[in-house]
Amino acid sequence: SAFLGGALMGLLYELSPMALVIYSLSLHILALFILLKIRP
Repeated sequence: SAFLGGALMGLLYELSPMALVIYSLSLHILALFILLKIRP
């Protein structure tokens, strides 16, 4: 799983650094959304 994530990030970085930034931001936004949804 961790290897797959690393491979995906590597592929995105090869395609475009901006794609990697967008991918990272989307992960952070998703994490924040989940945390806010879990909180009472």
